[in-house]
Amino acid sequence: MGATDRRAINWATGLLALAMAVMTFTGPRGLLGGDEGVKLIQTFGVLEYGLDDPRLPYPAGEFDPTERNQPVVAPHVVIHDGHRYGIYPITFTAASAVAWRVGGFWGLHVLPWLGGVLAVLMTMRLALLVTGDRRWAIAAGVAVVVASPVAIYAALFNEHAPAVGLFLAGVVGCATATSRNGQLAAGATLGLAATFRPELIAAIPAVAWFVVAYHGASRATLHRVSWIGLGAGAVLAAFCLYNVATTGAALPGVTANRAINQPRNRMVMMRLLFEPRFHGAPPPLVALALTLAVGALAWWRRIPRPWLWRAAVVTGALWCWCAAAALARVAPGIGPFRTATGLFSTAPFLIIAALVGLVPDATTRRRAVATAGAGWLLTLAVCATSPDGQAGGLQFGGRHVLAAVPLLTVAAIAVVRAMPRWTAALAAVPAALAVWATVQNVRAWHVIAGHNQALTEAAARSPSKDLCSNFFWGPEVLAPLWMERRISLADDMAGPLDRMRAAGVTEITQVLGGLEGFARTGRLAPIETLDAKRNVIRYRIVR
Repeated sequence: MGATDRRAINWATGLLALAMAVMTFTGPRGLLGGDEGVKLIQTFGVLEYGLDDPRLPYPAGEFDPTERNQPVVAPHVVIHDGHRYGIYPITFTAASAVAWRVGGFWGLHVLPWLGGVLAVLMTMRLALLVTGDRRWAIAAGVAVVVASPVAIYAALFNEHAPAVGLFLAGVVGCATATSRNGQLAAGATLGLAATFRPELIAAIPAVAWFVVAYHGASRATLHRVSWIGLGAGAVLAAFCLYNVATTGAALPGVTANRAINQPRNRMVMMRLLFEPRFHGAPPPLVALALTLAVGALAWWRRIPRPWLWRAAVVTGALWCWCAAAALARVAPGIGPFRTATGLFSTAPFLIIAALVGLVPDATTRRRAVATAGAGWLLTLAVCATSPDGQAGGLQFGGRHVLAAVPLLTVAAIAVVRAMPRWTAALAAVPAALAVWATVQNVRAWHVIAGHNQALTEAAARSPSKDLCSNFFWGPEVLAPLWMERRISLADDMAGPLDRMRAAGVTEITQVLGGLEGFARTGRLAPIETLDAKRNVIRYRIVR
C-alpha cells in the first residue's frame, strides 16, 4: 500500500469513524434488550468479584436466598459450584468493566464503536488488496457503514462489532503477513475474534479457503496456514481453559444454547439469511439459486460475457423484488416497530458477490474469489453449526453471520468495478434497498431502546430500593440500576415481600407489572405512578 493510498484510506476511516460516533453517542440512553442487560450484569460481576470468579451479582438475593426470583435465567446462564455465570465472553465483559468504571453508560459503547471503526478500516484495506483501486476500497468502507448492519451493531452495547473488526484484521493479516511472527499474530487475532463471538470458530474452513485461494496452493501456503492455525489455537485454548476454571464450561454460550435449542432441522437457520415474514414476492431461495447459477456459468469462458451480464440483471431484478417485498413488511407505519432481519434482505447488494467469475482481471478475480468464497463458507458454516435454533433475540440483519458482510461487500465491489457501464447503474438498486433497511433499523433501535430508556429513568426516579417486573426482559433492561437497587423477576413475590416487611422495608416499585394481585388483596397500596404509560408504579407494603 503506497503513501497516497494509505493517506486516502486513513482520511476515509476518520470521516466514517466520526459519522459512526455521532450515530452511537446521540442514540437513546437505554439498553436495546435483555441480552445487553445480561452483558452489563456480567460486567458488574467482574467489578464485584474479579476475574477469578466473575459470577453474577444478585443484590435482591438479600430477600430471595433461594433465587426463585432471580431474573437472569437460561439460556443466559450456566450454573457452576452453586453460582450463576453469564454466557457472554470475558474478553468483552472484562473490557466493559473498565469502560463502565471510567465512563459509565457511554463508556460501555466505546469498545463496540472502536470495533466498528476497525471493521471499516480493515474492509477498505482488504478491498484495496483485492481491487488495487483506493476509490473502490473507500466505496467498500462506505457501503459497510451506510448499507449494512455493521454500523448499527457498532452503536450498541454488544460484542458483535469488536468480533467482526478483529476477524477482518486477522483476514488482512493472512493476506499480507510474510514472516512467521506476522502469521502467528494474524492467527492470534482470529482466535481473539472467536473469543468475542464463538460462532467464528466455524470460520476455520473459510479462513483456510481464503489463504489457499489468495496465495495459491503450495508448500509455502501450507506453512502459512499452519502458523496461522497455531496462533489461533493458542488463544482459543487459553480462553477455553479460563472458562472451564471459572464457569465449568469451555464455551458457556454454546453449552447454554445447546441445552435449550435443539432444532429438528437446519432450515430454521435460513432465517439468518432472509427475512422470514414476507409476502407478495417470489421465494428468495429461487432468486438466490438463479443468481448463483449465473455466477457458476461465468466460469464457462465460452459463454459470451454480455449474455451473462444480461442474465445477471434479470436475476438481480428478481432478487431486488424479493428484498423490497420483505423490507416493505417491516417498514415503519405497518404495525409495531420492529427490526428488519436477514443477512441478504437487509443488505441485498451482497448477492453481487456471487458473480466474481465475471471479473476480467486474473489477479483481481483470484483475490475476489478468495474473499467471496470465505464469506459464503462462513455463512454456511454458521448456519450448519449454530446451536441457536431460533436465531434468537433482536436482530438487525443476521447478527450471527455479521462477519460475512464485509467479505461479501469487498467481493461485490470488485464485481461492480468490472461491470459494463450499462449495468453498473443498476447496482444502485440493491444498494438503495440496503440503505432503506439501515434507516428502518436505526428507527426501530431508537424506538425500542428509547422505550427502555424511559422505563429505566422512571424506575430511577423512585425512592424505592426494591424493583420488580413480571416481564422476563424487564429486570434485564434495568441493568444500569442493578447495583443500586434490588431487582427481581416477579415470579412469586409473596416470600420476598414477607422478608422485606420483616426487615423494615416500606415500599417496592413495579416495572411493567407483577404486583397487581397483591394490591387487590390489600397487601400493597399504590403510592404514585412514575410514568405517563403507567408502567412504573410505587407501592407501599401494608402487610
